[in-house]
Amino acid sequence: MPCINPLPICRCISCCCKNWGFTDHLAWNDPSWSISTEWAAYLLFPLLAFSLDWHRVPSWAVLATIAALLMLLHGAMAGAPTLGTDIWTFGLRRCLIEFAVGSAICALWLRWRDAPALPAALATMLGVAGVAAAALGAPETLTVPGAFAAFLLALALTADRRGNPLETPALHALGEISYATYLGHFLLFGVFKLAFVEDARAIPPVLIALYLTLVLGSSVALHHLVERPAQDWMNRLPTRWQRRGARVQASSSAS
Repeated sequence: MPCINPLPICRCISCCCKNWGFTDHLAWNDPSWSISTEWAAYLLFPLLAFSLDWHRVPSWAVLATIAALLMLLHGAMAGAPTLGTDIWTFGLRRCLIEFAVGSAICALWLRWRDAPALPAALATMLGVAGVAAAALGAPETLTVPGAFAAFLLALALTADRRGNPLETPALHALGEISYATYLGHFLLFGVFKLAFVEDARAIPPVLIALYLTLVLGSSVALHHLVERPAQDWMNRLPTRWQRRGARVQASSSAS
């Protein structure tokens, strides 16, 4: 096995640019690639917000833009057989294009949420058509992103509706801890395999159940002991800065 210099990888991780094209593989914790791509999207989102006001764009033009972006994504994947191919190469372009698609979907949701029945039904049918096309052999990079976008719009339009099975407290609780699950499951599985698994291709059901239980427990712990305290600390920063500024101003005025 070739020796991998960890220093460039550590620098990329510390700067949240691990998946910006500076490395040619995934390392450390594979799911962390998405943090760097999301960070890139957050940095660029103000440019999109200032350059384009979706409220002034008619619905047909928003839909056409979504279709054009999805075609751009298919072309940007350069013939890759799956969306997961060479994430270190395609992950950033996927994230930025799909982030733009998501902002357009939000614009449609804002204008259709008061009368959601027809657009939700049409979005669901479009999503099913995309999945069917993928199952019949159409390129995944062409069909699946569009299907997911359509399903996302349908789910958003039907949220908070009476009888919606996705509105149960248990699913909401799982959603709250899902980010901790996403970031922790890969590292946990590596440790779990070392401790309990002899053949990763034939894991007994009881061990799978044990692993899922550990994932659930660790996700709850990480969410409440790490993620929430970190969020609270970050949310308090503006108030602290305002108080510090007020004290400095008061001190300078007194002198």
